[in-house]
Amino acid sequence: MIIFLIIKELEKEYNHSQKVIDNLEEECEKLGQNNNNLIEFIKYILEMLKDIFRRILLSKNESDKNKTINILKDCYEKDLYNSYDLIDISKNTDKEIEVNDFIKEETLEKEYDYFD
Repeated sequence: MIIFLIIKELEKEYNHSQKVIDNLEEECEKLGQNNNNLIEFIKYILEMLKDIFRRILLSKNESDKNKTINILKDCYEKDLYNSYDLIDISKNTDKEIEVNDFIKEETLEKEYDYFD
């Protein structure tokens, strides 16, 4: 009789644990979807910012241009933008050479770090 009660109690615990696992898996799936949605939203914002950055680089305000270049460098270093993005943003602006020089320098540093 005692063994039967122990088995019943273990079955209850197992069933409860299985429900907890199912709930956690469902929550994990929701979090994964939310994460994917957030990543897509960030990509969309970054894409829209490219146009804004480009407009600033085409403006006459040197202070804003310099701030934008620093932001673009940070974005590049954080892998939010790649070299092609920076080239597109700066193309035919007076900051194009500075951006290209930065990309070349960063590329050389990455290649140098690769051989270390």
